[in-house]
Amino acid sequence: MADFLIRCLNEAGAMPREDLRRLALQEGYFIDGETADRGVHATLINVVKAGLIRQLPNGNFAPATVLDTIRLRRAM
Repeated sequence: MADFLIRCLNEAGAMPREDLRRLALQEGYFIDGETADRGVHATLINVVKAGLIRQLPNGNFAPATVLDTIRLRRAM
């Protein structure tokens, strides 16, 4: 799931969580919207914490840039 979300963001750019949930449903990762919402949300939070993507001020998610990764490593 994490690889799928990262690939979607790298290919399409910044997206809201709802669009990512819709794509995950279309790809067959989940069987219903409620399960997809929880699963995508949990995965996004973990991938943001890992520094692989970032959440923008408007709530959308975007691929992490090299500068984001450097800042994260320095903060640790």
